Amino acid sequence: IQKAVQDNRSSASSAATTATPTLLSAISIELDHDLVPPRIAAMVRELADATTADMVAEACEKLRVAARDSAEDRVQIAKARGIFLVVAAMKQYPDTAAVQEQACAA
Repeated sequence: IQKAVQDNRSSASSAATTATPTLLSAISIELDHDLVPPRIAAMVRELADATTADMVAEACEKLRVAARDSAEDRVQIAKARGIFLVVAAMKQYPDTAAVQEQACAA
């Protein structure tokens, strides 16, 4: 039994290291489009689904522009847990200047 458990752990560990992590793995997003406008939901989902630093930086930039241009968008981004995802992005890519710059500005 111990050998089976060790083999299972080993294969799970291998699978975990080969999978491409996304920010979505940090949070479960269930967006009710009646509560969050589809445009905002799409931007937050783009950030959550991003798999590279470049994709994350681009998604953060879109949120930054939306938040800059509208107080209501800032509220909706917060409702959609966008702030949590921006912070998660900063933690996931601490050495990527583009992510840090766009995330801080968002």
